[in-house]
Amino acid sequence: MHRYKRIIDNHIYVMKLIRKGSRWFPFLLILFSIMRGINVFMMTTYLYQYVLNSLQEGEELLSIFLAVGGMSLFSLFYNIVLQYKNVAIEITSYKIEKQIQKTLQDKAVSVDLGCFENPEFYNCYVKALAEVSQRALRTLDNICDLIVNVITIGSIGTLIFMIDPIFVLLAVLPFAATILLGEKQNSLKYDRDMKNQEISREKDYVQRIFYLSEYAKEMRLTEMHKVMLRKMHETVLRLKANVKQYGYTIMGLEYSLAIFYDVVVYFSSIFIAAYKTLVSSTMLLGDCFVVINSITNISYIIGECGRNIMAFDENSHYIDNIRNFLEYENKTPDNINGEPAGPLEKMTFRNVSFSYEGQGMETLKDISLNISAGKKIAIVGHNGAGKSTLVRLLLHFYEPTSGSVEYNGKSIDEYQISSYRKQFSTVFQDFHLFSSATIAENVMACGHLLEWQKVEAQKALQKSGIYEKVNSLPKKMDTIVGKEFDLDGAVFSVGETQKLAIARAIAKNTEIVILDEPSSALDPIAENKIFESIFENFRDKTVIYILHRLSSAILADKIYLLEEGRIIEQGTHSELIAMNGKYADMFRKQAEKYVNFEEGGIT
Repeated sequence: MHRYKRIIDNHIYVMKLIRKGSRWFPFLLILFSIMRGINVFMMTTYLYQYVLNSLQEGEELLSIFLAVGGMSLFSLFYNIVLQYKNVAIEITSYKIEKQIQKTLQDKAVSVDLGCFENPEFYNCYVKALAEVSQRALRTLDNICDLIVNVITIGSIGTLIFMIDPIFVLLAVLPFAATILLGEKQNSLKYDRDMKNQEISREKDYVQRIFYLSEYAKEMRLTEMHKVMLRKMHETVLRLKANVKQYGYTIMGLEYSLAIFYDVVVYFSSIFIAAYKTLVSSTMLLGDCFVVINSITNISYIIGECGRNIMAFDENSHYIDNIRNFLEYENKTPDNINGEPAGPLEKMTFRNVSFSYEGQGMETLKDISLNISAGKKIAIVGHNGAGKSTLVRLLLHFYEPTSGSVEYNGKSIDEYQISSYRKQFSTVFQDFHLFSSATIAENVMACGHLLEWQKVEAQKALQKSGIYEKVNSLPKKMDTIVGKEFDLDGAVFSVGETQKLAIARAIAKNTEIVILDEPSSALDPIAENKIFESIFENFRDKTVIYILHRLSSAILADKIYLLEEGRIIEQGTHSELIAMNGKYADMFRKQAEKYVNFEEGGIT
């Protein structure tokens, strides 16, 4: 019973999703389905029985013509509605798909960051994206087909029952066979499709590798193209094995149903109808025509009705993927009733520990630190020390395993997440520019820019030191980023990309700026220039910057050195050098490399 309730709930859920895109569309299709069912009955069955029986029984031709004319007018009206329906579906389906995709995308940007690092959740997300638009409309189609089939079965079945009940029994047999075999068939198809999706995702990734620009150099300079070709070969073999595993069983079930329809039902019906008409003379010619013409159709339609019913079960499996994603409850839920975050006075990590899901080892261990408004704070340490994780907790991407992160003396859980995150501008190590968007849109991080926003984008580009390059482009700030969608698009170097990232942070104009390894890909001289720009543009801001190279840590008001998830040293640069501990040792070793670099390159 629970299973059937879930199937009904899932279909109601999908209908609500569809109605968000178009409130009238489902009702139009249902109304059209009723008309279609009536038209099928009249034009494929009743019309022939009526004409043949009326002629055989000597009815007046005028009465026959009037009845046929009425049915023809209805069919004409139906076909006019059909053409309108076809156009309406083409237009409205895009609108519905847009709304459903927006619902998914809104959810995608609100779920916990950790979800995208969880393979099980990510698989669910990909399956939902792959299925949701087509599956939603297919579900509606299935409901409409069921309505048509029920009307057709009811009308033709009643007519056949009035002729002779034995033909109804013959027509119903395939329905029982479909119900008995259909559930097994649906289960096998679902398992096959889910495995195919997982394998195809890996195959699609390998295909992308060969034409994405960021992999082009490595593919030509290394043997990775051979590795990827082998991966492609392996995924194709796995897809073939999956088809073999399920294909023959599914084929056997479908063949059994086909034999049942074509042999048991069709030939039995022909024999009985012909005998009653030609031998025993107990059936009119029109009735014989109805039986021979309709018994296989109604048998097929009953079987199709059974498949419609089984399709509800099949659709429900896929809808579960959609619901699991859309109904996911964040581990860092937005406190919609929380207070908005005001200007920063002080941020505090109080005995914070954190471990990623599925990892036994803690990434951060008992972290305590204070950040006052207007201060420049450097978080330093080797790769893997936990620096970026600390920032993710600060931005409320994750909840601490223990301890608390506080903003102005209150846990950040007490604030609205959107309001809290608006206090931060960020420049991440893996900063991305968005292709198909203009430079100005990338800087302002929004589209349809107003004139004042373009002015702000220009100021930010000037302050970050990249405006001269941008202004030299034919379309200046309106130039599309990248050449993937525009041959006249702009391509930027690593250093230029970093300057655009800084321009975005400048344009957002918040009181707190977070810089996560903003110069990791640059040489020490370029790094120094980047930080000169940063401290010039953010001198009145609270700046938290993460480094593994220490040359720019000198400028910080306070430095925290992390190692294996713990703060092992803290203080100003001078204090840490005087301590002569790990920070001092790291700084001296790196300083030697900087000197060698300036003298002609690192040796």
